[in-house]
Amino acid sequence: MYCRGTYPVLVMNHLKNLGIAPEVTEDDSRLLKSAKPDFLGINYYHGGTFQQNKIETSL
Repeated sequence: MYCRGTYPVLVMNHLKNLGIAPEVTEDDSRLLKSAKPDFLGINYYHGGTFQQNKIETSL
């Protein structure tokens, strides 16, 4: 949606099936299509544990 100015059909259909699709007016569509991004950033975060530190506690 960000780069093309429209919501993908598959996404909108899925949101409609869930009953949570946004209402997009003609004015909304024109505004979304007129916006041109300067750049697109893609961030990928992955959490995982490679090794654990065993900590002994004396309570």
